[in-house]
Formats: sequence, structure tokens, C-alpha cells
Amino acid sequence: MKSPFPLFFPLLQKKRDCSKQAQCSKRRLIMALLAVSALAPANLYAASKAKRQPPLVAHVYPDTLALPYNRYALKPFMRPARKSVAVALSGGGANALAQIGVLKAFEEAHIPVDAIAGTSMGAIIGGLYSCGYSAAELEQLALTMPWSSILALQEDYSRSSLFVEQQRIRDRATIALRFDGLKLLLPQSLNSAQAFTRTMDMLVLHALYHPHSNFSSLPIAFRAVTTDLVSGERVTLESGSLSEAMRASSTVPILFEPIHRAEQQLVDGGLVANLPVDELAHFGADCKIAIDTHGSMYATGKELDLPWKAADQAMTILITLQYPAQRAQASLVIEPETGKHKATDFKNIPQLIAAGYVAGKQQVPTLQRLLAITSPSNSSAPQTSSVPPSSIVPSVATPPPISPILTANKKEMRNFSLATYTKRWSISPTSTELERLVGEKVASALELHALLRDLLATDYFARVSAEVHQEDRTVTVKLEALPSVTVVTVQGELADELSSAELNECFAPLMGRLYTNHQATAALEALVRRLRAKGYSLAAIEQVHVENERLTITFSSGKAAMLTISLNKGRTLLTPIQRELKLDATKPLRLRAAEESVKNLYETGVFNRVSLFAEPITQTEAIAPISSTTPNQTIHLSLEEKPASVLRLGLRYDETNNAQLLLDVRNENVGGTTNTMGGWVKAGRKGYLANMELNMPRIGATHLIFATRLFFDSYLFDYTNSDGSLAPYNIQKYGITSSFGTRLRKNGHFLTDVSYYNSQAFTDEAHRPLFSTTNNNVLTIGTHLTIDSRNNALMPTRGSYSYLTYAFTPLSLDDGLRYWQFSGTHQVNLPLGRETTLQLSAMTGVSSKALPLSEQYFLGGIGNSYSARFIGLQPHALATNNVATAGVQLSYEPSFPILFPTTLQLHYNAGRGWNAMENVRLDGALQGALQAVGASMVWKTPLGPTRFTLAKVLVNNDDNSLMLPHRDDDPVFYFSIGHDF
Repeated sequence: MKSPFPLFFPLLQKKRDCSKQAQCSKRRLIMALLAVSALAPANLYAASKAKRQPPLVAHVYPDTLALPYNRYALKPFMRPARKSVAVALSGGGANALAQIGVLKAFEEAHIPVDAIAGTSMGAIIGGLYSCGYSAAELEQLALTMPWSSILALQEDYSRSSLFVEQQRIRDRATIALRFDGLKLLLPQSLNSAQAFTRTMDMLVLHALYHPHSNFSSLPIAFRAVTTDLVSGERVTLESGSLSEAMRASSTVPILFEPIHRAEQQLVDGGLVANLPVDELAHFGADCKIAIDTHGSMYATGKELDLPWKAADQAMTILITLQYPAQRAQASLVIEPETGKHKATDFKNIPQLIAAGYVAGKQQVPTLQRLLAITSPSNSSAPQTSSVPPSSIVPSVATPPPISPILTANKKEMRNFSLATYTKRWSISPTSTELERLVGEKVASALELHALLRDLLATDYFARVSAEVHQEDRTVTVKLEALPSVTVVTVQGELADELSSAELNECFAPLMGRLYTNHQATAALEALVRRLRAKGYSLAAIEQVHVENERLTITFSSGKAAMLTISLNKGRTLLTPIQRELKLDATKPLRLRAAEESVKNLYETGVFNRVSLFAEPITQTEAIAPISSTTPNQTIHLSLEEKPASVLRLGLRYDETNNAQLLLDVRNENVGGTTNTMGGWVKAGRKGYLANMELNMPRIGATHLIFATRLFFDSYLFDYTNSDGSLAPYNIQKYGITSSFGTRLRKNGHFLTDVSYYNSQAFTDEAHRPLFSTTNNNVLTIGTHLTIDSRNNALMPTRGSYSYLTYAFTPLSLDDGLRYWQFSGTHQVNLPLGRETTLQLSAMTGVSSKALPLSEQYFLGGIGNSYSARFIGLQPHALATNNVATAGVQLSYEPSFPILFPTTLQLHYNAGRGWNAMENVRLDGALQGALQAVGASMVWKTPLGPTRFTLAKVLVNNDDNSLMLPHRDDDPVFYFSIGHDF
């Protein structure tokens, strides 16, 4: 079927096409009209705005250093742009002290140091330099520091500061082994390095500046390189305790115990990077300087005679393999000429520092050329320093907004010529000297940026800028000068500690005269050093304000906000710790109080290492908002506890007792109280002794002490008959004694004791006519005064020993036996130079007639627990109720060993005994006294002291009241090896 619309459809399509064309034309016309109407007002507005535009003004700033100025300053100030300088300080033991000389040369030549990365001894020097110690101060420290005692391998306890009972326990033992339960704990090192720890802690605590969030907040940014023994990887420390970071980087494995941080065991960074030049990349430094002081190797096997020398040799071998890659990254390598000086030799420190100074001086021209090349990589425009309050991390102040026109034409403005411009300037506050200085520089200036840089380089201004007026062709230099100072006042709790004379001396370079920003910093630091010299370790400048030529300085309180105590095992109770602290939260922290606290805690014998350091308290830790009057430092006390169970062993041999053995087992921290409980036995050919004891060195927080012990003591004495034969007799005691009293400082005590014991004296049938057999139960009450400040019990070179005792029997228990006795001993050691000591000693004892043989005074031999010293007599040759002796001993310790470290001694003794007190005559004592002389050589050996003594009696007293053996003119020889117990 056909469609009914075949003719209609083409016609309809044609009409539609015409309609579309008409609509498109209409739309184009409308759009054109709209565009004309829109453009016409815009052109008219642009033309009118161009006629009304103000004159073009560009604000120009000099290129400034982008690094923060983390030192004290009167006000924020700009520093001219320069290359940043970072220094890598190597290890090297004593040789690394030459780095101090290099830094000294840098200071004299005004070579800046912005950052330091250090390893081992380089970390120590770099860390101290970063926190405010100058090169001169470091040199003084190096020259005066007792390196031999700080780095000594033996336990660094001061015997004179130990409790009396602790002295006795340690004097008699040769070796001490510690246990965790029944597990033997072998030491990780030869020394816990407590002396080194205490020294570094106190130096950092007493530094001018303390780190805030990290070590980059110090005046010189710092990083310490260490090695993790667990993973073998490098660990770089840049936050936390600065002293701990320095110690970790310089802890030689085996010699010193590792530093524990979480799961890491940190030791000397020289194992992985002895010259850490690659660490300087983290600072973004333009100039990287390497100071290499690793020293030379030992040339022969004979030189490797000590364990620390072998360790040093191994370190040097590892170091040699690292060096090429590290040195290649440095802009300049400085290598002081230390010759064949060994890392373990701390005897030629002045020469080492001098060698570093010479090497630094030689490289100064090269450094100056390197720094003279301008580099905008570390600069921006503008940057200002900030005054760092002690509780706030210093930061660079935010610069004012820069004109968009200046930013768009920065390259053109950098070489902006002043030839066709009128130059003006304004200074606030102004002065005649500044007007003259600025006028001369502005008048001769040809280029704007050079002018601003030169003005900023004078260091007389806090801010420097310029305004360029394009229309009237003028340039106005604007300068913010440092305020004039004529009066200085100090506010805060420590203000009274500083006198007017001290203030004037510190600020003399500023008062009433033109001064620089760095002079202002030096004056403020000098003021803080005054408070450090008075012992205030946390004193810091909180605020500086200048108004009407009056400089007002506000100091912090110098107090610690809180004390935190961390224990690695958590066994020790809080009371035994707190009672040893000398820190008072209500007073400013003093260095001496910190030192005594650390010393007291360590000398309890409970802790292997005690560390004290300060860190800023954060706002989240503070109970109240932190203000300038709120203490904002936290004192951290880190305590590394020893295992409490100790086994001590002693071995000894002498000509009288032959071989002897000591076994001492005790818990030295019972229940975390620092009390000790245990027992010890000794056995030899002539006797044996057993003790079970409890000692409380302090009861709670008081200075009261308590001790009790059960004892059994049996010893065989020899009496020489007139025919030369020996008549043995045995003295035996067993019982209990309890003592209560007070401590006199650390090395003394005064006790009252009560003892109940059985005392026997007996011999065999053949010798009973000479000795009466006794068997008595005795109750005694007595008092004892002991003060022992000797540095060594056998061969003291300083200190004294005093012992007074009185005892009596208050009632008779057996056969009406009642007696009393009083005795005293005093010994004083006088140093006569570094190698010679004079010892003077005296001993006296008196008693009642009824004194039994078991309680008499015994005299003879080199001295032990059974017989008082009288060199020239055989041990316990004289037994008497009353005695008086005096002795002189001269000791000389040569600087060279005779096989072992050696002491040579000369002896003189004089004494006399009386069986009855009524026979004592002081006027005739010397006439009938026994006198003897002798000489000794004593070796310090690993098994203990070894003594060879030859002595001879000069005058033999024939007084029949003395129980003296028959003697001829033959000399007496003594030999012993090991500690006396």
C-alpha cells in the first residue's frame, strides 16, 4: 500500500531547514551585541585605573642565613647569607683530642660551624662543643681531666666512701661472681664505666645550653654515630640524653658495658663509621669538613700486651676499610700530625692539641676560599634569629610578606644599580657612630644588594631592608639598630646570686657604646657562666627586654619540675633510693647535689650504673601551664640494677697458715631494701671460721644501722718454747652478736653491741702445764667507733683508720668471770709526693687482771684478724693483757714495674706488753721496749697483693712478765699472696 504522504514529506523537510538557518543568524547577532557591551566598560575601566595607579615601591631584603640561631640574643636579628659548614669528627682515643686544636683554630679565624657528626671520642668533643663549651674550655677540660681513673678497667668505687661493712667484704675477696637465681651471669665487659658515665653526665648537665626536642636545638646541631651489637647496624642518635649519646658512641666493646636503649645494645660507632662524613648530608650542609684523627696501628706483637690495646688495634683495622668512601664525600679533610702516638696514651695532651691547632691553621685559607663562594641554597629573604627561651625550641621568625612586584623581578633587583637613584637611609634607634658608618657605606655603594649585605655583615643591626621608589628614583635604606644599654638588671629567684660588679664585668663591652649581636650573645653567655661557676646547672635566661636603655634579664628558677626514676629490673624499693638523693625540689639544682646523689646511689653497691640527666618538660607532662616562672626541666635518674646474689671467692697463702680459702655467699639487696644477708666461711691449715649475718646499712630513711651475726671461730696458735719447740694451743669461740648504732658519714659508724658466746682455750696433755684450759660462757656489752678513710686496706697512700672499743661483762655466768677491756688503734697515711707515702701508726690496749687467754691482745707478724702488726716478731708471738706499740712505714711506688706494679716499703716498730696493769710505766716504756726494723716488696698481682718481707729485732726485752718466745739473732721472713681474710 502506498503512503498517503509521499508528496507532503519533502515539502515539510524544506520548511524546517529554512527555519533553522534563521534561528542561527539571530543567535550570532545577539552574541555579537553582548560581546561589544561587555568589552567596552572593561577597556574604559582599565584606562581609568592606569591613570590612578600610585608610584611603584619595591621592598628589598638582603639574602640571609636560613639556619636558626639557637643562642641567647638581645633580640631577633638577621644574619648574612653564607655557605653552611658541617664537621665530621672521627674517633681515635687520645689522638682525637687534637680536634680541640682544630676547633680552636676555627674560632680564631671566625670559621663558623653549624653542625657536627661525631664518632667515639669525636662524639664526646662534638657533643660538648655543640652544647656551648668553647674550644678553650674543652682544652682546659682535656688537660685537667683524670683520664686514667675515668677510663680505668677496675671497679671505680672509692673505698673511703663505702660503708664500713662493705669495705670489709670487698677487702677480703679476690673475685666476685653474680647470679640471677641459679644462673651464673658472666660480665659483658671489664668495667661498667660509671666514672665515665658520671663525668659525661655532669659536663652536659652543667653546659650552657641543654637540648630541647632533639640535638638540632643546640647551638650547633649534633648527631652521634653508634653501633648496635644486636643487629650490627649503624644507629645515629639525634635526640634523648646527650650524655648517653656521647657515651654510647665511645663505648669500646668488651672494655666497657654497652648502652641499652630498648632492644638495642649500643657501642662504639667506629665499628661502622669512624669518620661519619656521610652523616653530614642530613644537615644539608654546603661545606663538609672531615677531621681525621684515627692514629696509627701498633707495629709489633709485643706492643699488644694489654686487652685494651688489642681492642684498639682491632678497631683501627676496621676503620681503615671504611675511610676511602667517607673521605671522598668531604669538601676538605684535615688530618693533624700525631705521629706514632697511640690512641690509649693520654700523657701528651698538650702536644696533641697543638698538632690539631697547626693543622687547622694551615687549612684556614682553603676554608675561607670555599666559604667565599656565595651560595643561595641555604638562604632566603629575609630570615631573623630568635631568642631561645629555655622552655621553647628556638625557631626562625616568620618573615614579613614580600611585594609581588619584587618577587616577580627578583633577578633584576639582585643586580640593581644605584647609579641613577638618590640614596637615603633611616636608623632606629640612631646614634652618631651608626650615622657616620651607614653614611659612608651608602655614599660609596653602587649596587643595592651589595650595600645591604655589607651593612648586615657589620653585625650592628637586627634588621636591614630597602625601599625602592621607581617614580622619584629614590632608594631608602631602613636599619633597625641594637638598643643602647646603660643599665643592666636581673630578675628571678637567682638574681641575688649575681653582684653589680659581676653584671658590669659581663656587660662592659655593651654598656654605653656601640656593640654587635655576637657581643651581646657573648655577654649573655658570660652571665650564665657566672651562675654555672656558682653551681647552678639549670639556670637559664628566660626573657630579655630593653627599654629606655635599661636591659632587664629574667632568669629561670633553676629548679627541676620533677624527678623521674627508671629501674631496668624494678627490684629496688623507692625509699633506699630517695634517702641517698641530695636533690631538693624547693631549691635551684646545684651541680654538687647532683654529683653527690649519683655517688651515693652507686656506692650502695646495688647499682651497676647510675646516670642523671635533664630534659625539658613538655606541656602535656606539666600539671599546670608552663610559664617563665615555672620550672621546665625534668631530672631523669636511670638506675641499672645489679643481680643481688653474689658469690665471692678468696685465695691466700702465707708462711704461717699455708693455703687458705674464702667462700662468701650473700644477697646484697634483700627485698629491694639494699640490706645484705648471707654467710661466709674460711678454712686453712690452722683454723676455720663461719658466719651467718644480716646487715642493714640504713634503717629506712634514717642513718641508724643494725647488724646481727651467728659465728664460729677456731684458730690454732703456736707458742715457741725456750728450746725452740712449738707448743700449740687452740682458741675457739661461737655465739651471737647484735649491734645497733648510727652511721658517721659513709666510712664510719658508732655501735653498741651485745654478744653472747662460748669461749674456749685448750691444748693437748703434753702442753697443759704451759696453758690453763678454759671454757666460759660470756655475755658482753660494748661500744665500737670505727672510721676508715683509707683508699686501700693493705697499701694505703692516703686516708686514715681509727678504731676504739670498750667491752665489759655485766654479770658473771661461769666461775665468777668478770672483766673489762679497752683498746684503740690509729693509722694515718701522709702522701710525700706522687710516689711516696709515710705511714704512722699506734695501738694500745688495757684490761682487768681477770681477762682470759681467749680475749688477750696478740702481737706479731704483718697483721691479721688474730694478731696486731709488729714486723720483726712471728705472728701472735706476744700475748698479754696490756700492750702499747708504735710504727713507722715508708712506702715508695716506682713508676716502672718490677714484673708487676711494685711497692717498696721500710718498717720500724717499737712496743711493749704488761700482764698486770699496775706494772705499766710510761716513763720506762721506751727503755724496755722491743724494737725491730724490716723491708718489704709488694706486688699487685691478679690474685691479690704478694708480699716479701724481711725483718729483724734490734732490742730484745728480757722482762719475765712478757710471754715472749726465745729468739736468736736470725732475721724473720714473711711471705703471703692474696687478700687477708
